[in-house]
Amino acid sequence: MGEQGIGRRQLLAGMGAGTLGAVAALGAGMTPVLANGSEARVEGSWQAVIHVEQPPDKATAFPAMFGFAGGGVVIRVDGRDNAPSLGTWKHSEAGIVFERIEYQFAAGVLIRTVTVRAVAKVDGDSMSGTFTGLVAGNFYRSGSFTATRVPAQGP
Repeated sequence: MGEQGIGRRQLLAGMGAGTLGAVAALGAGMTPVLANGSEARVEGSWQAVIHVEQPPDKATAFPAMFGFAGGGVVIRVDGRDNAPSLGTWKHSEAGIVFERIEYQFAAGVLIRTVTVRAVAKVDGDSMSGTFTGLVAGNFYRSGSFTATRVPAQGP
């Protein structure tokens, strides 16, 4: 009767409030992945237009998709040749830099491995940059690209 203590309901309510407080504190301390210290987030999906400019006889433009994930993972999806492409990105003085390895196939047979190195700037929901592709360390293609962030929205 005269015991001081807390009941089961008070304990559970206190635990719930403590958990919410901890989650809020952790969330407030999380830093988004930013491009070159700006307010533009790099993480996410980007709809791109790739402009191959060199060599001139190979000049073309085509659509592609980029994905940038926290931890430095970059992927590219290109429906022209279904070449799988995976690499790493990081911040630099120029904005972001990334390198990806692309395997190109013809009729299911690997015909070349292209190392693509790129530098880009992010401005809000827009990205622009340049790239150089190398095969066995030798020049293969170069050009530029622009991209627009794909928004996360529901129906």
